[in-house]
Amino acid sequence: MTNKLLVTKHPSDLETDDSSIGCSVFSKLSMEESISSINKPIFITKKDLIAERYSVFELKTSKILKPNDYLFLSVFTSFFCFLPLGIIALYFSIKSAKAYQTYDNMNSLYYSKMSLRMNLFAMMVGFIMFLGSIFIFMTVFLKVIEEFNQHLDQVS
Repeated sequence: MTNKLLVTKHPSDLETDDSSIGCSVFSKLSMEESISSINKPIFITKKDLIAERYSVFELKTSKILKPNDYLFLSVFTSFFCFLPLGIIALYFSIKSAKAYQTYDNMNSLYYSKMSLRMNLFAMMVGFIMFLGSIFIFMTVFLKVIEEFNQHLDQVS
């Protein structure tokens, strides 16, 4: 398990005019350390919090809600929309589920978003290809009807 930085107060709860944050930040915990051996709190600035993006707070024992892996949508887009992009979306769906099982919540969320993006892109490509095939079918069909009518005019 990776080291986590525990913050006692969320950055959005802090006053905007204060340059020094009154929240205490515990030093990094390794797997060997326990809650009872936490070092004393240190103070950091709001700029550091924003720069390092400490907006996601995790504890070793806390469980974050599972992000949607879009597995069913990935299978659907693989079969009915555009197979290559559907397979890529399926790959990201499986990676999202595996990342969640290993408590890698940030990567799980990233893979979930990538799966959704690939699914949407596959549906757009599939829809465009569907409209293109209808357009081609209609032009060929109208050309055949026109040639048939010319053939009937020549025969009669």
